[in-house]
Amino acid sequence: MGFFDRLGGAFGSSAAEEQLDVDKLIQSSTDALDLDAVDAVSQEPKFYVIPHVQESDDVTQVIGFLDKGHIVVLDISRLANRPNTLKNVIDRLKEYTARVGGDMARISEEKVLVVPSMVKILRRKR
Repeated sequence: MGFFDRLGGAFGSSAAEEQLDVDKLIQSSTDALDLDAVDAVSQEPKFYVIPHVQESDDVTQVIGFLDKGHIVVLDISRLANRPNTLKNVIDRLKEYTARVGGDMARISEEKVLVVPSMVKILRRKR
C-alpha cells in the first residue's frame, strides 16, 4: 500500500472500494427512453457525429446537415497527417459558419464541433 493509498483511506476512500460503475449510473436515469419506443427511422436527429472526415468533399455533407439546423461533431484524426487537406476542410467550414452566423470550436485533439446559426458555443476567456 502506497502513501497516497493510505492518505486516501484517512479521508474516507481507499483503493479497496469498488470502482464507480458509470454505466450503471447512466442506466438508472429516470429520463431514459426505451429504445423500442423511439422511431429512429422516421424521426430526423438534431445531432450528427461524422466518424472520420477523410476528404474535403466531406464538407459538403457537413454543410447540408448544418443547413437543416443540425449540430455536427467531426472526427478529424485521419487528417492529422494531411495538413493541406485539414486546412482546406477547416477553412471551408469557417467560411460557411461566418457567412451564416454559425460557430465552430475544437473540443479535443481529434474532434471539432460545428453548429448552425441558432446555436452558439460558449468559450472561456484565457
